[in-house]
Amino acid sequence: MGTVFLVHDKSHDDQPFALKVFEKSSDHHQADRRARHEIALLRRLSASPHPFLPHLIASSENTDFVCWAIPFCPGGDLNVLRQRQCDGVFSPAVIRFYLAEIISAVEHLHDQGIVYRDLKPEIFSFNSRVTLTLTDFDLSRGPGPQKITRLQFGPSFRSGRRKTGDAQKPHALHHSQKRQKRFEQQLRFEEG
Repeated sequence: MGTVFLVHDKSHDDQPFALKVFEKSSDHHQADRRARHEIALLRRLSASPHPFLPHLIASSENTDFVCWAIPFCPGGDLNVLRQRQCDGVFSPAVIRFYLAEIISAVEHLHDQGIVYRDLKPEIFSFNSRVTLTLTDFDLSRGPGPQKITRLQFGPSFRSGRRKTGDAQKPHALHHSQKRQKRFEQQLRFEEG
């Protein structure tokens, strides 16, 4: 949604930031609403800072554009880093490390009444401290009076389930539970 520019404010501290610019158009009414919604969520997150979530630096709107600035993340995204691995896979230790940051960010969002609905590796960018930052809040929901009554999964999740036929095989659930248990055991952190 929109275009992102790398911008430097020479009158301030010359720190780079990402300027997201959305051009208003009658053809994109939903996108216009989503842009304003993202700004509102970022403003809310700025009131309770978190190390793995962005904050709103500034926002502006005129008759042609809606734009907002957030800190620039110079380190690329999590998917690019994964692809750079020799076999395209992170080690279990690296998975635990990044998963802890992801869980911390999502937990903070939930504490704020925000549901993030577009979770994927491309959405996590590395900031200048080489920690993950969750970006792109246009599909997120909350806070609001609505209650979550159902979960929706994207086409890639659903199609993956259909290909394997897990839903039709009674033993598949048992194997999924075993995998889940192993996964949970691998992710346990030693208390130190």
